[in-house]
Formats: sequence, C-alpha cells, structure tokens
Amino acid sequence: MFTSCKSKIIPLSKTYYDNTNKVGVLFIADSIRAEIIGDQSLLEMALTGTKRFRAPLELVDKTINPISDIKNIYFNTYQEKGKPIKKIDYEFNTEDLVEFEKPKKSKKQYFNYDLRFLQSKDIDELLIVTIEYGLLVNYDGIFEEEKLGNCRIESKIINLKDNSILYNNFTVFNVEVIGNWKTPPNYPNLKHAIQLAIKQAIEEEKRKFNN
Repeated sequence: MFTSCKSKIIPLSKTYYDNTNKVGVLFIADSIRAEIIGDQSLLEMALTGTKRFRAPLELVDKTINPISDIKNIYFNTYQEKGKPIKKIDYEFNTEDLVEFEKPKKSKKQYFNYDLRFLQSKDIDELLIVTIEYGLLVNYDGIFEEEKLGNCRIESKIINLKDNSILYNNFTVFNVEVIGNWKTPPNYPNLKHAIQLAIKQAIEEEKRKFNN
C-alpha cells in the first residue's frame, strides 16, 4: 500500500460533482491474503504463520471475485453524477516518481509524489483506489483469539493541476468467522465472513461517494 490510514481524512466536497473535470482511475489490488494481527514476538509469529490459510483462501477467491464489484462503485457513481471517468493505463510505482515540493504558503494537502504529468492522458483528476481483502487472524502470543473476514478500501482524488488532494479516506470492515473455518471443499464459514466484510465495505464506499 502506498498510503496510510493515519493520513488526514479529507471528505468529498458537496460541490465536487458540479464540474465536468475528466477523471482517470487507477486500481491497486492485492490478491486475497491472510494476515496475523495482535501481540506477538518474532518467535511466536514464526510458530503461527499463515501458510495453512493460503490454499483455502485461493479456493474462496475463485468464487467471490470482489474486484469488479468494487470497481463498479466508482464507474457507476461518476456516470450517474455526469462526471467523465475512465481507467488509465499507468503502472503506479513510487520508485519511478519525483517527490512533490509543497508550496510554502499553501494550506492545501498535497500528494507526496508529483503526478501532474498524468494530465498528458487527457485527465484533470486522478482517483487512486487501493483494495485489500482476506483473513485477519488475531493472536495473543501463540494463542489464537479470533479469525476475521476483512476488506479495506482506500481512495484518494488528486487534482492534477496543482497536485492537491481533493479527497482522502478509507473504509475497513472486519467480520468474525463463525464456526469452524476449515470446512473443505468450499469453506462456507470462511467465505461468508470475507464476503460480508466486502459487502459492507462496498456499501460504505457508495455512501461516501454519493454524499
């Protein structure tokens, strides 16, 4: 992920959809993953690990396909609001970018890297959406406390005229896995928790972009 949830939240302006600025969108999507959370030492992390979840998660992922549903949030909303949007062909990599030097007297928030060159793609604004989903496993030492279906969506809108941030927010939902997670071949309890977390995250993103 290229940004952090600790960065300042900037809500969508009530007049945001009043103009017809052309918007380009980049989706940065991780594959389904399991992640350990909680209080653990390095040794305890080595003893627990996430390898046992890899194959079940890959099977679940084949049946849920959330990325297209998440993408549709933005395409559908912008089209309904009458604001042009298109996916752009660009490989986002901070190592290839130049750090942006913020104007000293400006009170605006700016993106860390200079993206103004993307105006060459015939867009005025850039929407960047980062998507993570899968399973969180909460440990206290070596003792497993809970498993959570998880979805996290982070979205930013950058004004390419001056590199200022027009919108910055994130959505996170966690849903506890009820019952035994290890129920092959379809892993319904695992799938249900992840699907519900994704569904709730999608509904919240819709609300934020329609506010």
